[in-house]
Amino acid sequence: MSTTFKHPMRPFLFFVCLFGWLAQAQELGLDFTDEPASMDNHFAPSLAFVGIQPLGKPQTARAQRLNAEFQRELAAAARAGRFSRVLGPKEVLPALKALQKTAAECKDKTCLELLANALGVERVITGSLAPSGPSSLLTLWGYEPTLPQPVTETAESPEREQKQQTSGFTGLVKPSKTKIEAEFLSRARSAWNRMTSTLEVNLGKLVVDAVVSSAQVSLSGKEIGRGSFEKLLERGHYSLLAEAEGFLPFNTEVHIRPNQVELVKVLLVAKPLDKPFDHRAWKGPEAQRKNKPIYARPGFYVALAGVAVAGAGVYCGLTAKSIEKRGIDANKNNILDITRKEANQGKLFALLTNILIGSGGAMVAGGTIWMFVAPGKVAENPLDDVGSVGLLVGMGGTF
Repeated sequence: MSTTFKHPMRPFLFFVCLFGWLAQAQELGLDFTDEPASMDNHFAPSLAFVGIQPLGKPQTARAQRLNAEFQRELAAAARAGRFSRVLGPKEVLPALKALQKTAAECKDKTCLELLANALGVERVITGSLAPSGPSSLLTLWGYEPTLPQPVTETAESPEREQKQQTSGFTGLVKPSKTKIEAEFLSRARSAWNRMTSTLEVNLGKLVVDAVVSSAQVSLSGKEIGRGSFEKLLERGHYSLLAEAEGFLPFNTEVHIRPNQVELVKVLLVAKPLDKPFDHRAWKGPEAQRKNKPIYARPGFYVALAGVAVAGAGVYCGLTAKSIEKRGIDANKNNILDITRKEANQGKLFALLTNILIGSGGAMVAGGTIWMFVAPGKVAENPLDDVGSVGLLVGMGGTF
């Protein structure tokens, strides 16, 4: 029977060694996470790689190897957060066709800027591989909007140097083709790294806060948005202009710095009225009422209608009196001069007399008050002319 004894310090020593190993790895710069630490860099620019164009059939194989190598470098740079988005030659080709340009033709700043705008990127790299005596010359052009001209980097294959070194020395052995290609690839990679280091300068963010949602915002003469929005921009100084209908233009200078946020509050002020207020020309509703003729006042027509209604009441009253008188005379003489129907008509006319005369009198009184006491038409806006159609103040209604 055997007994196994476990040392109580072994788990503790294991964790001590593990933490010590991780600390050493961190000191050496090793990273065991799947996502790089710089992936949260939202200011990194985007880049399009047009490709390396071989100038001559002998350069085709080398150009293909360089294209494959540079695309691997770009993918690694994107994973490291140096560029927010990268496009390869296949994605760039449709935009070149739309511009009616070939990759070999698009090397100046104007063409590269058009290509960048068409692809929606901030940086562009293109290149060519041309024969240079016994060597091959790699030329890279890089577009960055703030620079006056494209960035240029070159790398030459080592054939010329090796030919000069071995010339006249028969004892020297020429390096193998594999070694030559490895040396050229190293030089090309160095030129590529210099290029990407120049172009990877981070962007700055412009945040526009506008109360008026219809405000059109332009930056150095180019419209970039409406209302409130955010936009990544290249470093530099810009002139910002915000315009909206009915408001004065808003102008300010903006300084964009890499990795920084620039907040601009757009404060729009309403335009002044085109027609200034002249209190001397504004006579007020009382003056307008006095200047209006009687027939232009609504109260006149109300009073006139009241006179007509009262007149109809008087007529009904006279008719009722006439029927009543005939009835009284008939009773005195015991003569049946009126019929029952006429007697009922007399009562109806008497009732109508009271209603019509009362209504007509009320209309005459109200119309007279409306005509002489309450104002007539007044202007809706004191800046309008005195004779303009406005709001009727009084009993209500617009005429």
